[in-house]
Amino acid sequence: TYITAIGTSTLKALTSGSYNVGVGTLALQANTSGTYNTAVGSEALQANVSSSYSTAVGYQAAYNNTSGGITAVGFQAGFSASSSANLTFVGNSAGLYATGGSNTAVGTSALQGAAGLSTGANNTAVGYQAGYSNTTGADNLYIGYTAGSGNQTGARNVAVGRDSAGSLAGSVYSFSDDVAVGYRALAYLQTGGSNTAIGTQALYANTDRKSTRLNSSHVALSRMPS
Repeated sequence: TYITAIGTSTLKALTSGSYNVGVGTLALQANTSGTYNTAVGSEALQANVSSSYSTAVGYQAAYNNTSGGITAVGFQAGFSASSSANLTFVGNSAGLYATGGSNTAVGTSALQGAAGLSTGANNTAVGYQAGYSNTTGADNLYIGYTAGSGNQTGARNVAVGRDSAGSLAGSVYSFSDDVAVGYRALAYLQTGGSNTAIGTQALYANTDRKSTRLNSSHVALSRMPS
């Protein structure tokens, strides 16, 4: 009951699922009993069979998802995420190959990864190609245009700012436990770990040393009055 199906073979296999909306050729094609799903776009949520509470908007958005509870908006956003949960992908090819759980990617090709290799979980990437090369890296936070785009398997990194954390290194590398905040902070990082760089181009050319650098004209630390 309460079904909307518009398009060739949309919701074709439905038997008992209710409160589903499918718009577009092959949208929710395999769904039989899943409920409260919305798929808008050709082949969106095509593989879903019995899972519920998913939203997919765009061609092949959340195409392979069978676990439910995914939000994917954009061309092939969340395409490969099959059995993982707590996923949000917004942007063309956002999380294209990501299969790990609890990932959030907002921006074109954010957390795009590599086919068959991108199992990293608990990552957040916001910005064009932020976390682009991530495969098995986990617990990373990337915010900004291409932030952390060169890191492949490293974990627990924080990169905030355009071209920060290895994004200009020229290839893919792995580094962990680094903090880069600022335009091109740690931009050429390759294999180093436990670096802290704050400010415009802080530790810009550092590739592997454990270092701390604060670029600022004024630094003030004060205690609030009791």
